[in-house]
Amino acid sequence: MNDPHVRVSVVHERDQTDSNVIMAAQKNGSRRKRWHPEEIKAAVRMKGTTLSKLATDNDQHDSVCRAALIRPCAVGERIISSFLNVSLHELWPDRYAPDGRRLSLRHVRDEDTAGRAEPQRQFAGAR
Repeated sequence: MNDPHVRVSVVHERDQTDSNVIMAAQKNGSRRKRWHPEEIKAAVRMKGTTLSKLATDNDQHDSVCRAALIRPCAVGERIISSFLNVSLHELWPDRYAPDGRRLSLRHVRDEDTAGRAEPQRQFAGAR
C-alpha cells in the first residue's frame, strides 16, 4: 500500500481531473470571480515579456502594471487588458462593469477588511 508509484499515479490522476474541470469551466464562461494576480503575471510572462517591460513599452513608469495587480490603477489595468486581449471586467470584475465602465470603489469592502475602520480599496486621493 505504501508503494510510491501508486501514490504518484493517484496524484497525477487527480491533477488531470482538476485540469479538465478548469478547462470545462473556462469554455462555459464560468470563471472564478477574478483573475489572481499570479495568473495575470504568468499570462504576461507566457506572452514573452514582464509587467515592468510592458509598462515601459507603453511609455509609462515601470511600476504602473505591477501596481494594477495590488490596487486600482486605470493606466496599468488598461495596458494589461489590451496586451492579454482580455476585457477589464474579466480581469477585475470588482473594478469594472461588463460594459467597461469603472466601478466606484470608495465603499467596497472585502471579506478580509470587514473588521477594519477604513475600506481597503479607494480611488487615489480619497480619504
